[in-house]
Amino acid sequence: MDSDSDVAWLLRSVQQPALSLGQEAVALDTLEMVALTAEYRRLATGNHNWRVAQLAALLGKKLGFGNPELELVKQAAPLHDIGTIFIPEPILLKPAKLSEQEFELVKRHVELGGRLVQGSATALLKTAQMIIEGHHERFDGSGYPSSLQGSDIPPVAQIVALADVFDTATHPQPYREALSVAAAVQQVREGRGKAFAPKLVDALTGVLEEHTWLVKQKGSKAKRDVLLRGKLNTLNLFDLLGSLTQNKKSGRLYIYIGTFQGMILIYEGRLLHAEFDNRQGEDVLLLLFTKAEETANAKFALETWHIAANQEDLPPLELLSIQTPTEKLLFDVAVKLDHELSRKKQ
Repeated sequence: MDSDSDVAWLLRSVQQPALSLGQEAVALDTLEMVALTAEYRRLATGNHNWRVAQLAALLGKKLGFGNPELELVKQAAPLHDIGTIFIPEPILLKPAKLSEQEFELVKRHVELGGRLVQGSATALLKTAQMIIEGHHERFDGSGYPSSLQGSDIPPVAQIVALADVFDTATHPQPYREALSVAAAVQQVREGRGKAFAPKLVDALTGVLEEHTWLVKQKGSKAKRDVLLRGKLNTLNLFDLLGSLTQNKKSGRLYIYIGTFQGMILIYEGRLLHAEFDNRQGEDVLLLLFTKAEETANAKFALETWHIAANQEDLPPLELLSIQTPTEKLLFDVAVKLDHELSRKKQ
């Protein structure tokens, strides 16, 4: 999506004056789809937007944000780089330093992303606009696009900026390998008072100490066991989950259906969390199985690793959305899926 006409078309599709409640919901769905597409175009690791949202929420909680604000952060943060949908892929994926002209073009993603959500009356999209337009500002005023400084940068933009930098640093990019967690933390500390507010750097240290699950797969205790990719259908999805359960594996199963990405978190054979299409919980499994049955080009990426049996390895309880024992859950899903498919054939 590189031409001016492409930009104009997408802006018109989500940016309309005086949207009704229903129109706002449609616009948000469109924005989420665009954000996922933008992420898919530029990141090989996947799930960057989700990780940034979770880390930003934890930082916000550390800084005293209330639950309503934290929910806004979780929902709005994944839109932070939505404007990259307008940047040509050869620039996004360039395995070398960008030229000055290329960097100036990349910087436009802030302006264009902001235009996608501007004018909305909803708290969610207002928050998204602050994040999109402010997450490349720097605490000392050397950022872009407006050279904002200190408290002039919205707090939600500041925490998403740090979460974005940290997650990008600890995952491979087209121009470099992933940094170790220690190196990424050192990089953040070097930006104390420059790129980031001092209290925000302190908050990151506290969050990482309390939530080792955020970085465990990059540490010495989390050794990757196997990585598989392939096409997906209902049968092999059941097989994969059944095998992981029986062998008490830990890992993440990423599922790609069209422009949407789902994720199932497994810990020692137990399904703990599932998400897809802005939904979370046990019902998502049925949705994933159904979509996999209906979509010929559905794909999966399975990443498993050995993790020490320690409570610290788990995500915080508030992020876990599956409570039913795995064996019963898979049986229930199989029954519901059979009924659903039978109903559609009638």
